[in-house]
Amino acid sequence: MADIGMEIAAISSSSHDEYMRKIKACEHTFSDIYTRMDDDRKLYLLDEFVYRNIQGQRVKEARNVTLNAPAVYAEQVISTLSSAHQQVAIEGLTDDRARPVEEFVNALVADIDEAMLDQGDAGLFAYMVEQAAIRGRLIARCVVVAPEGGKPYVDVRPWDSRFVTFRTTGRKLAWAAYKSYRTPEDITEEYPVLAGQMGKRRTKVIVYDYWDRTVNRVYVDGKLVVEEPHGLGFVPVSLVVVPAGTGLRDDEAFEHWGESIFSLNRDLYPELNRLMTIMQTTNEMYMRPAVQRKSKEGEQAEPVNEYPYGSGKVINVDLEGGILPMPVADIHAATTHFYNILESYLQKGSLPSIDYGNLTFPLSAVALTNLGDKADKLYVPRLQALSLFYRQIVQLVLDQMVGPAESLELGDGGRRKAFHKSRLEGEYRIGFQYYSQSPTQDVANYAVAAAAKEFLDEDTILRHVLKLQDPEGVKDRRQSEMAAMVNPTIAKLRMVHSLIDQAKDDSSKDAEARILFEQVKNELRAATQGAMPPAAPEQVQGNAASQLLPLIQDGSRATGGGRVQDQEANGAEANA
Repeated sequence: MADIGMEIAAISSSSHDEYMRKIKACEHTFSDIYTRMDDDRKLYLLDEFVYRNIQGQRVKEARNVTLNAPAVYAEQVISTLSSAHQQVAIEGLTDDRARPVEEFVNALVADIDEAMLDQGDAGLFAYMVEQAAIRGRLIARCVVVAPEGGKPYVDVRPWDSRFVTFRTTGRKLAWAAYKSYRTPEDITEEYPVLAGQMGKRRTKVIVYDYWDRTVNRVYVDGKLVVEEPHGLGFVPVSLVVVPAGTGLRDDEAFEHWGESIFSLNRDLYPELNRLMTIMQTTNEMYMRPAVQRKSKEGEQAEPVNEYPYGSGKVINVDLEGGILPMPVADIHAATTHFYNILESYLQKGSLPSIDYGNLTFPLSAVALTNLGDKADKLYVPRLQALSLFYRQIVQLVLDQMVGPAESLELGDGGRRKAFHKSRLEGEYRIGFQYYSQSPTQDVANYAVAAAAKEFLDEDTILRHVLKLQDPEGVKDRRQSEMAAMVNPTIAKLRMVHSLIDQAKDDSSKDAEARILFEQVKNELRAATQGAMPPAAPEQVQGNAASQLLPLIQDGSRATGGGRVQDQEANGAEANA
């Protein structure tokens, strides 16, 4: 439990502040990571490409082209991750005891999102999905605030990892700090004592928010303005690095741990823009191409001041002379060849064509599954990081539910509910699982499942081939459907119940229900007397796999606007 910003420290210079020295030293250590993140941001936001020669000078004649390839790729990844369904899993408790814990976690997630939306920000999940994709790190400060005379509440502030410094001691954070740029109006509103210090300043001011295991310190424009002990005994910051990149301990490798989705293509996208610039510049040159004029004087001939070609223009040439275009065909051929090579490697380092819905040839179910497995290598590490991040957020809140904050009111809209710490105690594990679906992969999975029935049991197919969220529920519903197929009387009895429900709005359904119910009674009476029940209609058998595959024969219509994929992050479980 923390009480934030209640005491304003005497404004002092930070030039000799040991805390600021630690932050500045850490910023220097992280400089290579920051440079990498800046390069990724330029790709993501389509920073304008400028063609330069080998001396680094801008070529004025170049028709600069900036393709949207990295942004399209990033948006596809972020969209797929954002569409994942989050499911809470509680292990180690009975269903009755697990239910309030699950309700608490869901209410906490909804409460955090609503608070961020009220402030004009995206929800926490949307923010962290972008961080996982573009930055490679997920960081947020999480405190339970208990204002005097008010209700305690959860305050989660997501931090952009590009501006975060931190150090660890042992297995835990020793301290973490966040650098932000804020307007003078924002600062004076939160810290009225600084109103006279801002003056008429209009540029944004650098603010550092520093947290260690005992104190929170805030620096505005290099001066300490807040020093508030929080007494938690730990740093209230969740920090998770995406398990992508390299874990090698070389000095040069440090910046590549916790990589973004651009890691494999970071140096290829500028080459693609360079190639497109060359092609576009050459194309424009062909509107008034460079030419060569043959003459007896050769290089000593007088310069030609008038361009010889034009719309509808007829020119005379000597039999042994003439005007010919400059030989640039080889340039076009080499450029096209290089483009094909570059495009193939760009796809190897990103997503397969089917993810964008532009595959124009048929694929088998196995091929589709292989493509999905390739994309899994991109999505799964980020889903695992999201799972670990949310587990840490929940744990931080639970650890701060003491004293006045033993009971928290959480939720969104009109669905708020009070949760007391006593109902959340015990030894259990909280995990987050993520699922995302796509019509194409569903069809591929169904085809594989149909072919696997001869070799695998139903439970294995449901869990590991179809990867369903609720395999037990599916089995129960299938058994219920099969019962109606085996015995038509059961199906008719269910129809009677359906007609009775419909009769509440349509009185004519009542008569139909009574007629059908009489038939059911006759069949039941006959069955008790030993008569054979009505025979179930024969089911048309066929090769399910062959019936499904035509649905995906045209790759250009295969994706249906999304990826076919089931993502699960089970590694994010910890004692609560």
